[in-house]
This record gives sequence, structure tokens and C-alpha cells, in this order.
Amino acid sequence: MTDRCSDANTTTSASPQANSASNWQKRRSDVKNSNLSEEALLAYMRDENWEVRLAAVQHPNATEAVLVLGASDPMVVVSENAVKQEKATDAVLVAALHHSLWWIRVQAARKLTASEQILLMAIKDQDLHVRLAAVNNPNATEQLLLEALADPDPEVRLAAVKHPKATEQVFRIAAIDRDERVRKAVAHNDKASTIAKIVGALGR
Repeated sequence: MTDRCSDANTTTSASPQANSASNWQKRRSDVKNSNLSEEALLAYMRDENWEVRLAAVQHPNATEAVLVLGASDPMVVVSENAVKQEKATDAVLVAALHHSLWWIRVQAARKLTASEQILLMAIKDQDLHVRLAAVNNPNATEQLLLEALADPDPEVRLAAVKHPKATEQVFRIAAIDRDERVRKAVAHNDKASTIAKIVGALGR
């Protein structure tokens, strides 16, 4: 996938360090200094070289501000790493959900620490992969699953019915879905009530 491998290897401002292509390896090495402050890491996040920025994102002292910049980074490996950090907060995931590449938005929607607010944002994404990632997240709430039942793509609605947290309200709405696969999923779901199963089996 070309989008995931492309490196926008220029950013708007230069780092305080000698920011040239010739000494990026030294800058990358310098980032590994365990005593770096947030200010220093933020400066490295403006470096022209993606490996330097990646090292800043992976630094143990990386703060929310550093990870927000990382989640917005045009280089996939940097933004993906920012999202996958254990201390990635909702602010970091919001930044990722605004990324131009759908793969980064998927990573945010898949995050096991994603809050309901994040998942409700992701379920409205224009890309099917992102919406599916949101509805399949183990943290999906009833509200999220109900939102998913309004999705134009039957795959998202089907995923909502099959989610372990699907409720009777989800089943009853899905039982009259316009797509036969969604209705049958209700009819064969052991958690659905008898009436929901019957409606799902009979069709609309």
C-alpha cells in the first residue's frame, strides 16, 4: 500500500540542532538521552528526518504534546507508533482520527484504551475500515452499536449484531434491517430474545 510507505520527509520548521540530512544519525542518537525534557523532544518532533521524530515518540519522557505531534506525523511509522504508545491519551487518538491516512485512523479506533467519545468519532469516519475497527472494539458501548446500526454499509451493521456486548435493543432494531444477512445474524444469535429471533427469521 503506497500510502502507508510514503515518507513526507520535510516539516515546516527546523530543530535547534544542526538540522541537516548529513548528521541525522547523530541527532537520532542524541534523542536517546534519557534526560531529555519535553521542550527538547518537541524540538526533535520538528526534525526533517522521520527516524529522529520516531525516536522522540518512543522516548520514555514523551508527553501527551509530543505524542499528539507524532499522531499527526505524515510518516506512517511515526504516527502509528505514537498511537500505539501505552500512554496515548484521548487527545492523541483525536489527532490520529484526523490523519489523512485511513490506516492511522484505524489504529486509533482499534486502541483498547479508546474511550466511548473516540469510538463515536470513529464510527462516523468516511472510511469503512475505520468504522469497522470502531464497532469491533471490545470497548464498544450500546450507544456505539446503535449508531453502527444506522451505517449505510451492511458489514458495519452486521458487526454490531455480532458484537459480544450487543443488547436486546440492538437485536430488535437489527431484526428489521433491510439486509437479509443482518436479520439472519439476529435470528441465530443465542443472546437475542425469542421475539427478536422470530422477527429476524421472518424478515421485514
